[in-house]
Amino acid sequence: MLVDILNPEVIVIGSIFARDRELMESAMFEVLQRESLKLSMEVCKILPSELQESLGDIAAVSVAVNGMQNINCCSDNDAEFTP
Repeated sequence: MLVDILNPEVIVIGSIFARDRELMESAMFEVLQRESLKLSMEVCKILPSELQESLGDIAAVSVAVNGMQNINCCSDNDAEFTP
């Protein structure tokens, strides 16, 4: 499992988890306990995103800003923009 490979201290799950935490949490922990190393799960916390429903909006703005930066970068260097 990625939890064992990456060994994160925190996993933040976005808007769907914040909306349906009661439905997902027990099954998620059951699979994590069954499939991951005990030591990995002792260190790792799983939390809902504090952005909750705004996560998608902020992600979209981030992609747009990044795209604009790429366009500006390329126009300064006379290079073609390729997404």
